[in-house]
Amino acid sequence: MTRIGDRLELAERLIQGDFLDQPVVDGHFHLHSEVIRTDFVANLGEIMRACKVVSIAIACCTAAHGRLGDNLMAALAKAAYPAEVYTFGGVAHHLPAVPEECIDLAGQARKLTQIGFDGIKMIEGKPSVRGPLGYPLDAPLYDEFYAYLASERIPLIWHVGDPVHFWSSGRLDAGMPGREELYGEVDHVLDRFPELRVVFAHFYFMADDLERAAQFLDRHPSVSFDLTPHPDMYADFSRDPDKAREFFLTYQDRIIFGTDNHGEDRNFAPGAPLEYWPVYKVAVMRAFLETDDDFPGWHHALRGIALEQKALAKIYRENLKRYVAETPKPLNADLAVEEGERILALARRYAIVHRMLPEVRRFLDLLQSPRRLRDRSW
Repeated sequence: MTRIGDRLELAERLIQGDFLDQPVVDGHFHLHSEVIRTDFVANLGEIMRACKVVSIAIACCTAAHGRLGDNLMAALAKAAYPAEVYTFGGVAHHLPAVPEECIDLAGQARKLTQIGFDGIKMIEGKPSVRGPLGYPLDAPLYDEFYAYLASERIPLIWHVGDPVHFWSSGRLDAGMPGREELYGEVDHVLDRFPELRVVFAHFYFMADDLERAAQFLDRHPSVSFDLTPHPDMYADFSRDPDKAREFFLTYQDRIIFGTDNHGEDRNFAPGAPLEYWPVYKVAVMRAFLETDDDFPGWHHALRGIALEQKALAKIYRENLKRYVAETPKPLNADLAVEEGERILALARRYAIVHRMLPEVRRFLDLLQSPRRLRDRSW
C-alpha cells in the first residue's frame, strides 16, 4: 500500500533531479472543468517546472459532461504559453436545441484546426460517454469527420474503453457498450480510414494482454499507445517486467509519454505543495521506465523496466512530435475570440450553461490583452 510518505519521497526524487537528464513532453494533460477556470491555466507554468516537462499537450473532452469550456481554456493556455502548449480540441455532440442530424463534427474539427489546435481529442469511446451518445464509434455521423482527419493528417488522441475490472465491477450502467463491442467499432473505423493517425490513451487498456496489444499495433501501423496511467496499468506491466521491457523495446516507436495530470490537481496530501500530486505521477512513470527498482505506486508494488536512453528519447518526446510538430501551432487569436463569443452567446441563451458567463467574459478579456497574457498577471 502506497503511503503519503512514499509519495513525497518519490516526488522529491524528481524535484531533486534524481532521474535521467532527458527533455520530457507530457503528451496527455487536462484542464477539465464545467466552467472556464483561468486559474487552472495560470497554474500550468508551475506544474510544468515542478514536473520537469518542457511542454504539454492539453486534451479537451467537450463530448463529456457538457464541458463547453475545455477548448477555450486550452486556447487560453496556448496563448499564454505559445512555445510550450500543444492543444487537442474536442467536438461537441449535445448542444441545447441542436438535433443530432445537424451536428457537423467535421466542421467543428476544421474550425479547431483553423483556430490553431494541433489535433483532436475524442472521449467518445469511454463507455460512460459512448452510451449516452446513443450511436457507435463507426456510425455514419462520423464518416466525414474521420475522412477530414485522415486526409489532413490531423492527429487524434482517442480514449476507448476503461480498465478491465470496470466491466465486472458494476460500475458500467445498462446501455453502455461492452469492451469487445468498442474494440470492434474501432477496428471497423481503422479498416475504413487506415490513414487515421491515432494515439490511443491509457495503452488502449491492453496492458493486461501484451500479445493482443502487439497484434493490434501490427495490424494498424498508423496508431500508437500512450502511457497515461489508470490504477492497474503499471501493475499489469510489473507482473512480468522482462516481457514488458521486450514489448516496449519492440514498439519503442509507437509509445508516447502522457500523465493524465490536471491543472487543478491539489489533492496530493494535506499540507503538501500544489505540485506534489502531478509530480508524483511523473515520478512513478519515470521510475518505471528508467530503473529496474522495486517501488510502490498507485497502491501496487511496481518494478521498473530500465529502458535505454535511445528508447526513452522516443517515448518522452520524439514519438509525439511525429504526430504534431517540433513546436506548437500558433493560435489565431481572432478566431479564438470568435469561438469564445459563440460560447458566450450559448451561455446567455441557455440556462444549462449560464454559470459560464463570468469566466467566458474573463477569457475574452484575457485573450484580447497581450500584455496580461505575457505577464500571466491574472
